[in-house]
Amino acid sequence: MDNNIVVSIETSGINPYYQGKEEISDFLRNNLLPHIEKSVESIHFYAAGCAGEGECNVVKEAISDVIPSPIIEVNSDLLGACRALCRNEPGIVCILGTGSNSCYYDGDKIIRNISPLGFILGDEGSAAVLGKRLVADYLKNMMPEKVRMFFEKDYSINSSEVLNRVYRSEFPNRFLSGFAPFLSRNIDDPYCENLIVSEFRDFILRNVLKYNESRKTPINFAGSVAFYFESQLKKVVQSNGLILGRIVQYPIDLLTKYHRQD
Repeated sequence: MDNNIVVSIETSGINPYYQGKEEISDFLRNNLLPHIEKSVESIHFYAAGCAGEGECNVVKEAISDVIPSPIIEVNSDLLGACRALCRNEPGIVCILGTGSNSCYYDGDKIIRNISPLGFILGDEGSAAVLGKRLVADYLKNMMPEKVRMFFEKDYSINSSEVLNRVYRSEFPNRFLSGFAPFLSRNIDDPYCENLIVSEFRDFILRNVLKYNESRKTPINFAGSVAFYFESQLKKVVQSNGLILGRIVQYPIDLLTKYHRQD
C-alpha cells in the first residue's frame, strides 16, 4: 500500500532573474521551511527564470542553505510543464500565464525552444502582454466607450502611475498581468475577445509554428491564461490546422504524479 501523503503549500513565486541568492534563501526560510516537518529526501524545483545553468545554480545554492537534501534538482517551469503534460511522450508544450513560453519536447528533454523574450519583446498571449495592450488602449483612448466605463469602474489609474509601475518598480510584468482578469469578466464584449484572439494568433505564429513538428504533434498548454480563455485558444489552434492536446491551469498535480511514477 502506498502510504505517501501529498501536502500542498502555496507561496508566491521565485525568479532568479529578479532575485538574488540571499533574497531567495530568506523567502524559503520564512515562507516554506516552517511547513516542513520531516527531513527531505529529494527536492525537484521548477520555476520561470531557471533556464540557464547560472540561474539554476543560484536557486540550488539558496535551497541547499535552507533545506538540506541529498538530491536537489532545479529546472525551468517549461520542463516541468513538459513532464506534467507529456510525461514520456513527445509533444509541443506551451505556457500561457504571467509570461509565455513554448518548446518541442521529445519525451525526455527539451529539444528546441523559441525564446519568449519577455513581456517587452515577446511573451505573446501572456497575461502581462494582454494587460499591457489593455492599459495602453485605455491610456491612448482606443477603448470602446462601453468597455472604458467598465474599466474605470474596476480600476483607478493614470498615465504617471502606470509609467512608474512599469519602468521604475519591481516586477512590472506582475503589475500588468493584474489587468488580464478584466478581459475574462468582459469576455462577451467583442473588443475583449478580439484582443485575446489577436494575441493568441501572434503566439501561434511567432512561436508554435516555428517548430517543424507543429503540424504532426499535439500542442499542449499550461497556465491560467490558457485555462480561462480555453474557448478562444481552441479557436485559434484549430483555425491553424493544429492538433490540440491538453489544457491545464496548474500542472503541479500531474508533475507530482510524474515524480511519484503514478
